[in-house]
Amino acid sequence: MNDLQIDYFMAVGTNLSFTKTSQELYVSQPAISKQIKLMEEELGVKLFYRNNKRTELTEAGKLFYEFFGNYKAERKNVTQKAILLQDRERRSLKVGFLEGWDLTMILPQFNRRLREVFPDIEIEIDCAGVKELAASVLSGRLDLAMSLHNSLYDLEDFSCNDIGKAKKVLMYSSRSRYAEIEKPAMGDFRDALFVAPTCIDDKVVERIVQSYCKPFGFTPEIKFVHNFEAMITYVRNDMGVAFADSWNWAINSSDINHMDLDISDDMSIVTVSRDERPTIATAADLLEAVTAEAFSTAPWFCTYDNQ
Repeated sequence: MNDLQIDYFMAVGTNLSFTKTSQELYVSQPAISKQIKLMEEELGVKLFYRNNKRTELTEAGKLFYEFFGNYKAERKNVTQKAILLQDRERRSLKVGFLEGWDLTMILPQFNRRLREVFPDIEIEIDCAGVKELAASVLSGRLDLAMSLHNSLYDLEDFSCNDIGKAKKVLMYSSRSRYAEIEKPAMGDFRDALFVAPTCIDDKVVERIVQSYCKPFGFTPEIKFVHNFEAMITYVRNDMGVAFADSWNWAINSSDINHMDLDISDDMSIVTVSRDERPTIATAADLLEAVTAEAFSTAPWFCTYDNQ
């Protein structure tokens, strides 16, 4: 069954006349009759009573007349909505960042410079964990994202551009026993519970946390929680300690202490490999440039050129 057959059926059902429909559509009457017959054969029911005097819809025909009338109206409505959504997508850029990062140093400048290049594009921002960011980029809910490379799968679908290294800190409660140590060292935390947000594969994060602790001679006990906010809640309430990036927003909280570490992770701008839109490439380049400029004097960040 095709749209032409449905259009012929609806026209005959409205006019109750093959002759009038033929004249109205500028199509021969036998051609219309043929398509109606094919439609009846496919549906397995007779759609019209037809004699020399009049044409009427059968009971089954009335049922399909109502159904296809609603279908045509609903399809038109859905098509209009789809066109509006597509137009909105073309005029928006959806950018994701790893949750917990303090974006005040880069986001205002990135927003301003992007609008200078693309004045008609609306920028939409989302913050999520590594797992959600990766899924959103792959599904198209995000056009690009800034995340940590070591927590991502090395999938062919991903295009990861490493833009620099950010140092880590170890955060612990200001009410914990570790806060009583004047200059704590990593070895002091060998019995602590290390809290981490869940990832695409928790084993990836487990290996990363273990690699941070291995040089200090211990294997940490690790607890996975839903997101960064939950991790910080654990730390604030002396329920665990956590590794985090140096530019997270919670680092200046009065109830959190932190220890700077000589450990760093690659920061990466992530897109979908098959996405060749010039808008995305330009936005990724701008984000890299703005980040490098904003963090040029930060002691916890370095580009690969400055290593």
